Parts: sequence; structure tokens; C-alpha cells
Amino acid sequence: MSKTTKTQSTSPSESGSFRSATGPIPYTLKNDLLFHYVMSRSNDALKGLICTLKNLNPDEVRSVTLLNPIDYGYYAEKEIIFDIKVEMNNSEIIEVELQLYFDKDWEKRSLLYLCRAFDSINSGDEYSKLKPATMVVITERAYMPHRNTPEFYSEYELRNVKNNEPYSSLLRLNVLYLDQADLATQKDKDSGLLMWSNLFKATTWEELNAIAAGNHFFEEVADCMYTANIIDQEKTYLEGHQRFLDQKRGAYGAGYDSGIEKGEEIGAKKHLISSVCQGIKNGIDLDDIRKVLSEDSETITRIYNIALKYTPDFDCDKIFSDLNSNE
Repeated sequence: MSKTTKTQSTSPSESGSFRSATGPIPYTLKNDLLFHYVMSRSNDALKGLICTLKNLNPDEVRSVTLLNPIDYGYYAEKEIIFDIKVEMNNSEIIEVELQLYFDKDWEKRSLLYLCRAFDSINSGDEYSKLKPATMVVITERAYMPHRNTPEFYSEYELRNVKNNEPYSSLLRLNVLYLDQADLATQKDKDSGLLMWSNLFKATTWEELNAIAAGNHFFEEVADCMYTANIIDQEKTYLEGHQRFLDQKRGAYGAGYDSGIEKGEEIGAKKHLISSVCQGIKNGIDLDDIRKVLSEDSETITRIYNIALKYTPDFDCDKIFSDLNSNE
């Protein structure tokens, strides 16, 4: 039996390139702030992703324009959705969002985002100026428990429920399940969708290097990921946002195991409590917390007032208990 040699990981800051870095990636593409950062820094990476999600040849895509650039320093530690909104060929709107925590209202929110993307004209404009809109959700099945049929890449459009006749192709909603890669079709593999899925799931520099090698679009993604993971300011932003993501997923896990229906309610409430507490810790006042969180204003106020009694530790379980006892 051969001896196992323990490989010492090389810090990205010491290696100079993702190609020579080893060990765990501190912040992966599953961090939606990093995802937005990568897509805003590299137009080639953005084009590669859009071509794959739409199953288009790169030669068919003349331009991709990010419509929602952001100030990462301002938003990194706030409760915000880091989606990317893209205009392709000046003729179609595509919105891509990572949904990697539980949200009981996600189905409604996704439809709202899709309709907002489609509503791309100003008052008084001709309806002929409306552009097709596609919403793409990148997620895992655990966060979409109401979907009964496992699938790697689901594609939805408006159709007649009786005869399946399409009504319009102007609105589309697609869902990529990262944890269902074994269900990828040959089309998914040929388009590169399976490889993009692997890119999102890569947790070590070795994995990332193996996936990206020889693919220009993937190498662009890897280069931007490496940059974000070695620059102190970017790392600070990523760390702050990662705390939000961990709190959301933790709130989901704490509530969901007790049963789907009850778990949705508990998980959502604990998620809201942790978000309000994080806002207080960050020095955000009540009015701004209300603006940022898309929940009932009265509920947020009650949580805020209860949470103040538990400074500076903010015991979410005690806040949750007090909130329920007062209802």
C-alpha cells in the first residue's frame, strides 16, 4: 500500500494565480456577491454564462450589458439580492439569481422579478418596444421542496393547459438545480450547462483549475474569483455577505426539519429575526431596515424592539420566543 502524502494548501495571496493555488476556496461562486462581482468584472464570463443558459452559440451574441452594477462596499453587509440583470443584443432582458437559502415567498418573488424585467418600456411607449424576458434561478432542490419532479434544468413558458399550445415565448422562467447534475441531459452537457454547474460547486482551487483548463469563459471566471479572494477590501465585503447567507441557511435548517408547513413559518420568522439583528449590529436604523427587508413593517418593528433587549449578543431563540408569546 502506498503512503498518503499530505498536501499543504497554498494561500491564494501567496500563489499569484488560481492555476497554482491549492486548498479550499474561501469564497466560492455560491456566494451571490462574488457571483455578481465576477459577472460585472468580466464581460466574457457574463457572455459565456448567458450563452449557456440560453443555449446559444457565442457567435449569435453580439453584446451583453449588465444593467445593475452596484457599489459592493455599500451593499455587502445589507439584506439584498445580488441578482444580475442583463440585456442581450439590445433586444432581450435576462435576469439570473442564485437562490441558495429557503424563502417561502420565492415563487411569487420570481414571478414579480420576471414581470418587472419584461416591463422595460416607459409610459407612452409603443408595446412593440417590449423585449422578451427570461428569469433564470440557480438553486438546489432542498430550497424548492414544492417541485415534485427532479430535474437538472427546468424551462417554463406560458402554455394552454388543455392542449399545451404556447401562448407566448416572450416570458420564460428557467431553474437550474445544482444538486441534480446526474439528471443532466445530453443537451445540457453539449451546451456546457453541466460544466457551469460544476463551476458553481467547486470548493477547492484544484477543482476550479481542472474545470477551467482550456475554456476561455471559465478561465475568466476563475481569474475574477481569484482576484476577489486575495484583495483585502473585496474579502471584507465577501465575508460580511457570507455571514448573511449563513444566517439565512441556518434559519432555514433550524425551522424546516420540524415539518414542511410549520418549518416554512418558523424558518422564515427566524430568518427575519436574524436579518433585523444583523441590521442593528451594523448600525442601521429602524426605518432603513424596514426599507431593505421585504416583510410586514409592523412585524419588523416588533422584532426590532424585542431585539434591543438582547443587545449585544442577540439571542435569536429568545427573541423568537418573546415574539411568539406576544402574538
